[in-house]
Amino acid sequence: MPAIQSSVSIGANATNDNILSGNQYEFSNGYYAMELGLVAAATGLEVDVLVGGEAVGTRLLPSTQNRFPIYPDDFTFRFGMIPGDRLVVRARNTTGAAIVLFYAAKFNRVR
Repeated sequence: MPAIQSSVSIGANATNDNILSGNQYEFSNGYYAMELGLVAAATGLEVDVLVGGEAVGTRLLPSTQNRFPIYPDDFTFRFGMIPGDRLVVRARNTTGAAIVLFYAAKFNRVR
């Protein structure tokens, strides 16, 4: 089961169009039941999750526990992916200071 776990700093009043850009799992190579966890270091982030051009959620507010996501508590997104789908996680900082976004994804192969 492939997995991703990392963090990214989103600058003051900035947007990161895809925090997974360049990751080997940005594009699906199989059929997966996905689980995604997002946690922020502070309030003020908005997150959009898109899969294959379809919105899974928009303007979502991650929890502010200031740590990596804990399974299953922080894994609030569950969705499917098929071969070729692109996973986009767009993060917007609405504050005047940089905020760290912690993320983790579990790729559960279904086929």
